[in-house]
Amino acid sequence: MQIKFNHIKNNLSKIALLLIAVITIVFTYNNRVVENKWERAIDSDGRGYYAYLPAVFIYQDWDWGFVFENEKKLYPNTPYVAGDYLNTVDNDLVNRYFSGTALLMLPFFLLAMGFSYLLGFPIDGYSMPFFIAIIFASLFYFLAGLYFIRKTLLKYNFSELTIAVVLISFGLGTNLFHYATIETSMSHVYSFFLISLFIYYAKSLSENYTFKRIIKLGLVVSLIFLVRPTNVLVVLFLPFFFSDGKSLIAFLKKYVTDYKALFITILIFILIVSIQPIFYYLQVGKPWVYAYYDAKLILSEPHLIKVLFSYRKGLFVYTPITFIAILGLIFLIKKNKFQTITWLLAFMVFTYILSSWSWWWYGGSFGMRPFIELFPLFTILLAILVQAFKKIYFKGIIILLLLLLCRVNFIQAYQYRTFILHWNLMNKESYWKVFLKTDLKYSGVLWTETDYNKPFNGKLILNSENDFEEPMENWHSNENTINFNKAKSGNRITSVSENGIYGETFSTPLHWEESKKESIVIKITSDLFAITDSSEAKLVVALQDSTKENTKHWSAKPNLSVFDKSIINQWYKHYYTVKIDSCEKGDILSIYFLNTGKSPFYIDNMKIEAYKISNDE
Repeated sequence: MQIKFNHIKNNLSKIALLLIAVITIVFTYNNRVVENKWERAIDSDGRGYYAYLPAVFIYQDWDWGFVFENEKKLYPNTPYVAGDYLNTVDNDLVNRYFSGTALLMLPFFLLAMGFSYLLGFPIDGYSMPFFIAIIFASLFYFLAGLYFIRKTLLKYNFSELTIAVVLISFGLGTNLFHYATIETSMSHVYSFFLISLFIYYAKSLSENYTFKRIIKLGLVVSLIFLVRPTNVLVVLFLPFFFSDGKSLIAFLKKYVTDYKALFITILIFILIVSIQPIFYYLQVGKPWVYAYYDAKLILSEPHLIKVLFSYRKGLFVYTPITFIAILGLIFLIKKNKFQTITWLLAFMVFTYILSSWSWWWYGGSFGMRPFIELFPLFTILLAILVQAFKKIYFKGIIILLLLLLCRVNFIQAYQYRTFILHWNLMNKESYWKVFLKTDLKYSGVLWTETDYNKPFNGKLILNSENDFEEPMENWHSNENTINFNKAKSGNRITSVSENGIYGETFSTPLHWEESKKESIVIKITSDLFAITDSSEAKLVVALQDSTKENTKHWSAKPNLSVFDKSIINQWYKHYYTVKIDSCEKGDILSIYFLNTGKSPFYIDNMKIEAYKISNDE
């Protein structure tokens, strides 16, 4: 019995890695295969990272026609997102993303081509085997990254218990798990793997300089750059792996005087990084273009506090385990000031650069996703912290806290998937409104109830008031405008019910002289009346292009928030203010109430105002 216990105790980190693998595989199977959502394995930005592979190996099409054809079939409900990662440069389309992620996906893509041939699936890059392949790619790099973190922590002589706790904390307690299992085509899990390799070879080189190790490190750094260029800043953490400045200088001297290693690592970097200019040349006939025309690095305007602490996307708010890990520096500084200072300086520079991106919130995402690549560096600090607590009581408290944060992470990842958390517009009020709430009645609440509340100056381009007493221009009754003896004003109202789900609809083309895209703010007020608790309605604002084939905007606000008490048998005011960007002359604006409950619902005195505002408001 004692032998078995010792065997388990001596292999806790392996058991932890196996546990994470089982949980990850089962979770992915349930969320992708059982729920038949395998086609979402390549989605969002990941469509752009992946697109290089079918372009090279199947279509040889650098006009990207295959992208629009296949993505419109895959996502019929949102055809307008097809190719949205392709920007126009000199009248040619160019993929805004670097090709390194595709390179790491390549072995799995080739396997998918082989299985498609054998099993009779279309070899088009967008049939089931290709999506399954990307799921496997993500899981492989996720687990491989954790494997190399384990090997690195063993080099530091951390205990098996400490390493197990660290692996579980970062494997299951951060947004890394979400991007490894749900958004599998995004670049983050691939960068996480490469930086896990980086810390392993950096630690190995600090112990013993060898030709093979320096070549491997050079290869890893080259791939890190090709996946996400800003991540090459991870080389700033290299001094952290040395005990002092003297050992660092000794390593650097050895490297720059090892002419063979120096030449080969530079050659490897040039060869790998040159893959991107080749792709640019194939797309636009130039070896270099700036494909992110709508975003840029503004070093004079960093958003450090927002990136780290904001409720919108703050690293320490949505990944609190990283904050706990940083506390490990308190214990490290007592042992090695050089390593403490070098880690902090590298982290500050990395954070400064990331926070200087004009889209500092990094689009719709779960947490501050660009820091996922740095998690391998955080694991060392967390291991220092956990190991520092010698008494079982204190160690038990920190382990319990980390496990609780794993639970919080799973809940918030679920909230993100089910639209309880807003992907982009969280704030303090919203965060605490839905904190740890999992009831699906909260799904979409923060999406549909978030009014545009910024002050603006605009030109009134549309003003319409309807008390529903008489037919009005641009208003369509849908046969649901009726007499009502409790009307707020006059005798008639518009209603929605199970049999008539649409109230009287306002619909008109947008008019202005210029042909350029504009932003508009729409303010709507209405009087509402419910007769039972099951009376529910949403005010919908929709924008379609002039052909009515593509929906450019759709948003809605319910009659009452799920956080409010019901108001029955009395009139109350309803307000909705929404901003719509990229509006064009001729686009069709539609506004109406939509029934979402079982009982009738009544609307009176709708007032609609639309203002054209400058795009920077």
